Amino acid sequence: YGLHRYRDLLYCARQFSAEEISQRAEFQALWNLRQPLLLPGGDRLLALASDADAIGSMPDIYLHVRFRSNGARLRPAGRGLAKSLKTLLQENAVPPFRRDRLPLIKLASQSRDEISVAEMASTEIDAVAGVAMSQRLIDALGPYQLRFEEVS
Repeated sequence: YGLHRYRDLLYCARQFSAEEISQRAEFQALWNLRQPLLLPGGDRLLALASDADAIGSMPDIYLHVRFRSNGARLRPAGRGLAKSLKTLLQENAVPPFRRDRLPLIKLASQSRDEISVAEMASTEIDAVAGVAMSQRLIDALGPYQLRFEEVS
């Protein structure tokens, strides 16, 4: 653990080993929402029904999950323009030491077998876990929500 100061607050946060940092940089997964997605370092992503009527009606979609990359952009729901990942994280007061820990999520446009390398490498994303989500992803998820759980 280490101490960090950000916007006049003091944080105690877990320090990652070089191996964990490397695992995050290389991590890519295609997730169908049916099971929690275990991320490097023990964090996980879950899809949760927003009400009891939605249980059992899981959307048939795949999400491509990776970690921070240069040039990533997101058009948050309710906002007209796409924002760079850096700007979005700063506007939402995400401390710099947490930014590399947040998964980036992209709605896959095709079935699992047909995902292209170009699509996976695209800089346009649909969500930053726990920060912002595009209207396109909100519509695709329907009555489900994504939840990012961090391990301390």
